[in-house]
Amino acid sequence: LNANPAVKVYIVGHTDNTGTLVNNLALSKARAESIKKYLTTTAKIDANRLLSDGVASLCPLGNNSTEDGRKLNRRVEIVKQ
Repeated sequence: LNANPAVKVYIVGHTDNTGTLVNNLALSKARAESIKKYLTTTAKIDANRLLSDGVASLCPLGNNSTEDGRKLNRRVEIVKQ
């Protein structure tokens, strides 16, 4: 992002399906916000270039019936706008 100052990104938090949707939504949003905070404070990226949100367990990569699958689903993705 420092090398490409015109680039804007979405920071999307994800969870596995353990727990309630309400709690997972809050957790996924907190994960995304944590990355945004790191990028603005440590990497000195302008906050206007970053949007963050969470989608809970709605976009799984792995199978939530296995621990390996759940590990894949607990993540943050950074997507170019």
